[in-house]
Amino acid sequence: QTWPERAQAALLPYIDPYVGLFLGGMCIGAAMQEHGLHRRFALNVLQLCGSSPRRVLAGMILAPAFVSMWISNTATTAMMLPVAIAVAVTARGASNTTTGRPTATRHTTALLLAVAYGSSVGGIATKIGTPPNAQFAGFLEQRGIEIGFLEYLVVGGGFVLLFLPIV
Repeated sequence: QTWPERAQAALLPYIDPYVGLFLGGMCIGAAMQEHGLHRRFALNVLQLCGSSPRRVLAGMILAPAFVSMWISNTATTAMMLPVAIAVAVTARGASNTTTGRPTATRHTTALLLAVAYGSSVGGIATKIGTPPNAQFAGFLEQRGIEIGFLEYLVVGGGFVLLFLPIV
């Protein structure tokens, strides 16, 4: 075997289309964060939801859930946590009088958990939402069962619609 053939034989098992899809989702997440699109998106969702604590909490569940359908849930959580912290600080408006730093409240904790849970649940909807989905699709493909993106979205989206109200 020539050198390129040996290199191809060695690297081919590590090159998987689903890994590329996951990497692409991470790149999209980084680009959204770099250009501030995640903040604009979150602020628009919060503007639609209103200002009551329950509605803000719902918005902080729905925004990451929607974004996580199209990029990795890990990337979604990483880019939405600063938004949740900013919302919590703005909504609270009070600081600890001794340290001058914002104080954590139960609502702050709920907002941070909302981002994590919303990202996790939203990631169920598509092949690229979370790495196990891509692994599952690849596993089925090796056994001759190919599931298209929209077919996966129909099934995964059903689970998301079921789990979001529970969250």
